[in-house]
Amino acid sequence: MARILVASDVARTRISIAGALTRAGHTVDRVSHLRLATTHADVRGVDVVLVDLGHPFQQEQFVAGLRARSDLPIVVIVDTFRVWAVRRLQACGASILTHPLSVDDIVQQLEQLLTSR
Repeated sequence: MARILVASDVARTRISIAGALTRAGHTVDRVSHLRLATTHADVRGVDVVLVDLGHPFQQEQFVAGLRARSDLPIVVIVDTFRVWAVRRLQACGASILTHPLSVDDIVQQLEQLLTSR
């Protein structure tokens, strides 16, 4: 199974996604302090980073900061109406999952991404 870093600025989201991924057999690290995580998160041994941040500019800054440190796959959950945000994140090298998604959908799509690598 995979080691996944979950970055979210909402505690409920971090807990629910991390719980579902753990139940599916994955090891999960959670990040809540996003500014520090961009430069200090331990990404050694991480297979994928999942980002669910409320503001598109936070998403882009976080992805760009991680991308500067590592070539890990980064998956960002984005609201479907923010097409401009999707394009900018893809330009930073992120894969995109669009809302609305259930936690089970997120787990399934991450597992598909991991098996396709």
